[in-house]
Amino acid sequence: MALIVIPPTTGATGGGGSGAPTDAQYVVMALSGSLSQERVLTAGSNITITDGGANSTVTIASTAGGGFLKGQEYTSAGSFTFSVPAGVSSVLVTAMGGGGGGGTRASSAGNAGGGGGGGEYCISQPMIATSGGTITGSVGAAGVGGAGDGSSHDGGAGGDTTVGTIVVRGGAGGKGVSATDGGAGGGTRGAAAAAGNGVGGTIGSQESPQYYGGAGGGSGGTSTSTGGGAGGPNAGFPTGAAAGASASSQAGGGGGANSIYGLGGAGGNGAVAGTAAASTSYGAGGGGAGAKTSGNVAGGNGATGYVLIQWVG
Repeated sequence: MALIVIPPTTGATGGGGSGAPTDAQYVVMALSGSLSQERVLTAGSNITITDGGANSTVTIASTAGGGFLKGQEYTSAGSFTFSVPAGVSSVLVTAMGGGGGGGTRASSAGNAGGGGGGGEYCISQPMIATSGGTITGSVGAAGVGGAGDGSSHDGGAGGDTTVGTIVVRGGAGGKGVSATDGGAGGGTRGAAAAAGNGVGGTIGSQESPQYYGGAGGGSGGTSTSTGGGAGGPNAGFPTGAAAGASASSQAGGGGGANSIYGLGGAGGNGAVAGTAAASTSYGAGGGGAGAKTSGNVAGGNGATGYVLIQWVG
């Protein structure tokens, strides 16, 4: 059965010159001995061809389906291994570094802890994958807030998150030992550390089409009558985490940086501990501790990092 005719290169015809040309280029269902330049229509992978017979139709259909976007999340700190599904040759990676912890200053009514910085992140970064292979990585740990043990402590930095060759940096911890600065955001264009008397944190900058620097934590108050600065904002959360207020002539702590997943921890009021970032605010910073005339209170912990691997299947 001839389906497609490409004009012949000569005038040769069948049946004594009155029929269709036999040297035209035909696409056929099966070879015919009377034609000299036919091509056979053949089904490839995941394709079916159904011949409806004379005076009917030939149906070409796919058996593979359109596919759906699927994903796998990793939200617990530590290493993981992703098994690449069969037939998948590329994936999209969204990743966030861990948030920094809040700082704490001991026995200093006019110096409160700075809030922790937010993690660097990337959104839907393409990555080549091997069908049936694996991709290994690690989710960055949350930065630990400075301990309430009677001594001054900077907050711990958030851990870096890795997915194969992709690396996003954790946010810096808020200060407490020798300064009250907020923690800087992770990444090459993370927000700079907020410094001064209750200065609010700022949002990070775009580093490339898929990469963004983390927001910065707010600085703690440096006067017995002032509060801290709010944490830096982020996409989807434009209002920074609340800063602590001064109380009983003790300065308030700085707010932790927001991430694209939620608010940072609130800064502590005077003599009140900083608040930890919510566990689902992946990459957000912890709140700085309020100042305390004698002894100290703890800074808040940051939030862990995050990984989402997506593919079509």
